[in-house]
Amino acid sequence: MKMKILAVGAHGDDIEIGCGGTLLKKREYCPNLELYMAVMTLNTVEPKNTAVRREEEKKVAKILGAELISGPADFVESRLEFRPVLQLLDGWLEDIGPDEIFVHWENDSHQDHMIVARAVFAATRRLSASVFMYESMTSISFLPTIFVDVTSQMERKAELLSCFASQITEKRMVDGFDLIKRMRATTRYHGVVANMECAEGFIPYRVTKEY
Repeated sequence: MKMKILAVGAHGDDIEIGCGGTLLKKREYCPNLELYMAVMTLNTVEPKNTAVRREEEKKVAKILGAELISGPADFVESRLEFRPVLQLLDGWLEDIGPDEIFVHWENDSHQDHMIVARAVFAATRRLSASVFMYESMTSISFLPTIFVDVTSQMERKAELLSCFASQITEKRMVDGFDLIKRMRATTRYHGVVANMECAEGFIPYRVTKEY
């Protein structure tokens, strides 16, 4: 069966953290999968980092066998605006016609994540595609009801995140921050909740099924 999936993130590494294992698993079990990764902005406030971020995301897309699409040069991290993001998504959704969409959980402390989530909800208003919301590191009160066992995909998910060397080595808000260790802790926590070893959790915005 042919399937089209669109994974949407505000920035590089958002998709990989939230649903990277699930995308790897779907690639394994669906040979005819058409996978698209839509990263709204790979442009940073400091232009010198933009080229690095773009190369990192390209590496991930190659591993996943995905087509990478991103916003224009005037889409800059922490400066996204709702209307332009919605207009861009409207065009992408019309061109791709996805069966499933993965996007940020709507309740988030990062404004870019919230804007992208709201724009996906608005852009899918006339579509029958399933929409699943994933967890970001800045998600608030995330209580998933759908779990995907990604135990067998954990090392490959770590490989995806290891592509983001700039994010791993960059000093974050907390000293000693380790992107991969945090990912492992999160997936193990969801695994405990779902009686699995490691899991990714999702909150459904809309679920559709053809019978």
